[in-house]
Amino acid sequence: MRRYLCLTCGALIGVVPRGVLPRRHFSAGTIALAILFFGLGEQSGKVCERCNPWRVRGATSKGWVQLHRWIVAVQAGSLFPGIKPLLALSELNNRRLAAARAAMALSGAAPVGSWAPGAGAMEEQVFLGAVQMI
Repeated sequence: MRRYLCLTCGALIGVVPRGVLPRRHFSAGTIALAILFFGLGEQSGKVCERCNPWRVRGATSKGWVQLHRWIVAVQAGSLFPGIKPLLALSELNNRRLAAARAAMALSGAAPVGSWAPGAGAMEEQVFLGAVQMI
């Protein structure tokens, strides 16, 4: 984060890249990719290996706890607020369904013409849509 001091009024202004989310350790694009991979059926531990460079932290034998928190935050409207929540999130299958639905909504938010069809197109669309949605 770059901080700038206004010489006139003394206000401190913080400037960050577009994909940075407030109070989140990961970028919007990384969170969106993790949600996509989980929604496509990958185990949360495998999602952690793909998206988390600090693979040891946050991953347990039951999977990646933070991933489930992000899905709950999407459902609560505090993360990617443009996505409508599902009604129930009590079971793992419902979380997978919520993740898949969120990934589809994020891919729909991607700018038109910003990606090329082919290998990795869905990941690229979800990543760009997450950056657009914040």
